[in-house]
Amino acid sequence: MNTKFALLIGQLFGRQYLLFFINGSLLGIIAMSLHFLIYNWITEKGNLWYAIASVATYAPLIIVNFLIQSMYIFQKKGLFWKFLIANLSIMFAVSCLAPGCRFAVSFFLGPKWGDLIGFGVASLLMSVPSYFAKRLFVFHQRFDA
Repeated sequence: MNTKFALLIGQLFGRQYLLFFINGSLLGIIAMSLHFLIYNWITEKGNLWYAIASVATYAPLIIVNFLIQSMYIFQKKGLFWKFLIANLSIMFAVSCLAPGCRFAVSFFLGPKWGDLIGFGVASLLMSVPSYFAKRLFVFHQRFDA
């Protein structure tokens, strides 16, 4: 196997990516819990209020995520506006991919499972492009292989 290729794979699936993945997973669980609490705290119900609860959930978590990635994962200052662009791009990609993942999971495991984990599968698939977007675009860390 090519040594440069092996180094790239090691960097991708090494400690930094593991920290990135754990951080995203924990923040995802926090986001789902916080969204549930906010939406149930709001006395009005419906799609508009669900969206408002989503914004109220993600606004502080995006800032927290940026700080965690700056200080602990990439250990480098990045530009917040680039972080926002990267996050919005990945969110859009997950939103586009999620229906196909829901369909695929439903096909193999049944509709209940598709509804339950289709979005999660799309999010997992987009974790690698998200990592590269943050590493290369936001925090300007290149691979030295």
